[in-house]
Amino acid sequence: MKSLFFSHLIRCILLLSVCLPAAPALAREVQLTMPNKQTAIAHYWPNDKNKTAVLVLHGFLQTSEFSTIQFITDELVNNDYPVLAPTLSLNVNLRRQSLACDSVHTHNINDNNQEIKRWIQLLEQQGYQSIILIGHSSGNLQLISYLHDYPDPAIKALIAVSPGTTWNPYKLEQTQHDILLATEAAKKSSSTLNKYSLGFCENNYTATAENYLSYANWSDTYLLNAIKQLNISTDVIIGNKDPYLPARWIERLRQQNINITVIDGANHFFSGDAEFLLQDSIITILNKDR
Repeated sequence: MKSLFFSHLIRCILLLSVCLPAAPALAREVQLTMPNKQTAIAHYWPNDKNKTAVLVLHGFLQTSEFSTIQFITDELVNNDYPVLAPTLSLNVNLRRQSLACDSVHTHNINDNNQEIKRWIQLLEQQGYQSIILIGHSSGNLQLISYLHDYPDPAIKALIAVSPGTTWNPYKLEQTQHDILLATEAAKKSSSTLNKYSLGFCENNYTATAENYLSYANWSDTYLLNAIKQLNISTDVIIGNKDPYLPARWIERLRQQNINITVIDGANHFFSGDAEFLLQDSIITILNKDR
């Protein structure tokens, strides 16, 4: 009886190993000292060196371990793409956690561009001559800002997931008011801290006027014009139930002949079943003309 029991047990284990999807390979943690003297962290999966490398960037104040970023990287790794998922330091040494709104924010969009440049250089040093960028939420704003400051022939495409500004669409008047205040404050002092509305932060984003404006000045019109000026292949993946996008955003993107995939029922974070539709859309885009 025992031998029969163990025989059935072994068969069940073998069957499960065939039917269940393989877990994503474990990432290597990479650390780099940045121009701001802080050490930043990234997760790196080398995988197939013959494939295009993909850099995946998180949204505002988040990390590479944010849920949307994780299921994007999981799918890329399962398809054997080399992946680098950095966590911007935001002037915090070895940052591993998201930052609270009421933290003192000493970072700005230009500092972040310097960090992205270092991570791109790392991929190029690993021998990758073709790199694709994927951002989530305002991570796209950051990547677009980088592409304008540091054009690089190795970067072949951008896949923008839920792209938008750092403006909360439910706090537009407050944000516009804060921008006016910050513009005046920046003329008087570069070190005074104030509280602003930015992204999901409501009247408690603590920063200097200059640092705040580096993000807040990216209005929806400014971002749309910046996307139009990109000289690389650009695809947008967006959910039609995303409540955090600028007004008429899908329509406005389509009017500019931007490649756009709209996923029915998906929210800003592609929760639930939309996660798998997002994964499939990304792989389809990557496989197209690559």
